[in-house]
Amino acid sequence: MCRSNYKKSSIQLLTHKNKKVINQIKKIILSNFSQKEKFYLSMKLEDFRKIVLKTQNQIYRENISYKIVTLLEKDIKKYIGEDGFYFQSHLYLRASRPIKYIDEQTDSIGWHRERFYGKNGLGAVNLWTPILNVNKENTLRFIPQSQKIIQQKIKIKKENNPYTKKNSDGHKVGLLYAPKTIVGGVNLNKSKPMMIPYYQSAIFNGDLIHGSAINYSKKIRFSVDMRIMPKSKWKSNSNKFHITNSKKYYIEYKK
Repeated sequence: MCRSNYKKSSIQLLTHKNKKVINQIKKIILSNFSQKEKFYLSMKLEDFRKIVLKTQNQIYRENISYKIVTLLEKDIKKYIGEDGFYFQSHLYLRASRPIKYIDEQTDSIGWHRERFYGKNGLGAVNLWTPILNVNKENTLRFIPQSQKIIQQKIKIKKENNPYTKKNSDGHKVGLLYAPKTIVGGVNLNKSKPMMIPYYQSAIFNGDLIHGSAINYSKKIRFSVDMRIMPKSKWKSNSNKFHITNSKKYYIEYKK
């Protein structure tokens, strides 16, 4: 892990001094994925996504987003350089099966920056947390220092995802029905793995180009992520409703 490379790419590691919340997420995941690994690897795509959505909703009902930002409150405020912030009401559970068993596009999101997908991403920072079976072969990847690339220099094309329909279970677990693919302006061959130890989270600029967490390992890997919006960047017209829970996308953090 190259600390200087992380710093130059806006990535900072935040430590969960209390392990209780991460262990709670693990327990919820394991209770819903209680069968042997092979059972889920051979499962049809939509059946697998139903389990992921069920698990994600259970995590939501336990108010995990709030618990995480409460644990990391001081570090988040220090990172964004201000005291007020909003957090995503419904975090996403990323469950990615090994590429050997699925098509590349089904369980992960391609290269992107948050502003690609609406005003909810403009000015946001990301909070990404590994939970289970995360390693160099399946972790989130990033393009070093890409947060500095001017948006106008990035060439993208919009495509329909044949595996994810609007308002489907896949859409509700954060997968894209109309992804924007980077076709120029960024050297994607320079990507690096984001290696974050367990019981830590990575916080990074939403303009850092990241994604492509394709699973080349042998096990299903699990992580959770959400957006943090500094209060100075938040605008009322960016507070749309979350597709999964029909609540406002962002909640103002208050103790």
